[in-house]
Amino acid sequence: MGRSLEGKKERPLAAQVREFEITCTDLAVGGRGLGRVADGRVALVEGALATERARAELVKEHRSYLEARALEILEPSPDRVAPACPSYGDCGGCELMHLAHHAQVARQGRLG
Repeated sequence: MGRSLEGKKERPLAAQVREFEITCTDLAVGGRGLGRVADGRVALVEGALATERARAELVKEHRSYLEARALEILEPSPDRVAPACPSYGDCGGCELMHLAHHAQVARQGRLG
């Protein structure tokens, strides 16, 4: 189970850094960008896509991976689109509405 960062002494990344830059190399299940931080752990970044460089905020630390939220997309993916739904981001019903349709179809094919 994940640990809250409030009042905890954690590994060096969490102890010193709550915001960091990351380049996502793939998409994880749930539509989060997947990348690695300086200490080698995987980070799952909500709001980031594969190939994007983002400024992210650490949300939760696990033993082998981190959960983070994109604060700013520094280098957007060519597949990033404006979500068609005005409630996107608020309701949580669509994980990848900010990813172009052709890229969503290609991703589904890879996942089987």
